[in-house]
Amino acid sequence: MAVQNPTLCEKEAFKKNCRASCYCCLPLSKFNLDFEYDKTSDLYVNKTDSYMPYMPRFKGIVETGNIHRFITIHEQVLTMIGEAKHGLWRTQDNGMVRVHKVKGVKGVKVGADLNDPNLLSVIQACYKSFRSDRKWFASSYDPYNPAVPDPSSANFLDLPISHKYFDGRYSKHVPVDLPIFSCTMSKEAFPDAKELWDYAVAQPNANIIGQLGRRAGLDIKHLYESVVRLTLFPDAKIWINIGRGNVARDIFNQTDIDEGNMDMDVRYRPLDTSKSDVEIYLFMRRSWNMPYLGLGVVISNKENKDMSYVRPHGVYWNTLKENVKEGLKKTVTFDPVVPIIDDGSELDKTMRYVPMRKPNNML
Repeated sequence: MAVQNPTLCEKEAFKKNCRASCYCCLPLSKFNLDFEYDKTSDLYVNKTDSYMPYMPRFKGIVETGNIHRFITIHEQVLTMIGEAKHGLWRTQDNGMVRVHKVKGVKGVKVGADLNDPNLLSVIQACYKSFRSDRKWFASSYDPYNPAVPDPSSANFLDLPISHKYFDGRYSKHVPVDLPIFSCTMSKEAFPDAKELWDYAVAQPNANIIGQLGRRAGLDIKHLYESVVRLTLFPDAKIWINIGRGNVARDIFNQTDIDEGNMDMDVRYRPLDTSKSDVEIYLFMRRSWNMPYLGLGVVISNKENKDMSYVRPHGVYWNTLKENVKEGLKKTVTFDPVVPIIDDGSELDKTMRYVPMRKPNNML
């Protein structure tokens, strides 16, 4: 029962409860946990018959569409179990962060030069990545609604991650060139898993993003406020829809909709992870100002660059150095070829569309 960081035990907050067990090195003060043995205490149940403390344990439930996912933490291991199959959307961040005008400030004029050094202090003071004074954005704050309260003042700003607003936090960030296959796991604010999530993201192994995750932007705290990396169960797989070989039936497009043809061939095969690098994350991200938990998978094929792409135009592109731009893939591969395993054979197959409001689909 080794102490993870003995120097922390010198702190007065930990001396009382220290039992040379790993829990004494974790930031538990915010959870009001006390492991002193006391038969009259409700926390007596956290002890064995030998009065040895269990690690803090939590249970949480998140849900969308009346589909529930169960999250637990036991002995510092977070486990999430949901439905047997869950489709993921393919999306990609573009190296930009949207910040919103806070209540009662003047803001900056629409069309202003956001790189003007004279405006930096105004932008930093008047615009934040979310509004702490409100829950949902009202219709008047809907960025897609032209009827904003003050059309002369920008209600929100889209800033590249290299902007001085971020105080150089992302100045050495790698190009955001990979998509993330993701889906929302919870309702807004996830009240039945909030305590669990707060504990999880306070641990040393939380918010550690791998190489693929950084290429997908998961380390941009102004987008993904907290992140926990996951691993699959040994018998779990990532499934790719590859169709059955008849392109006319493997692809579902607008023509099928116009003609009323709602039939297509769907066939899922497991991703060959020996030929693809994969990282899986559970993350908290805001939508319309409210926090949600989401599941995300980032894939990079070892034998092709089909997943990689950076739009060669716009503000973010203009902030990249010329020598960095030269090595980037500038064309979208809408139907990436991925390695799969089919009845024991290792094959390269095209990831096909599925009519579920998403460009590519995997489970």
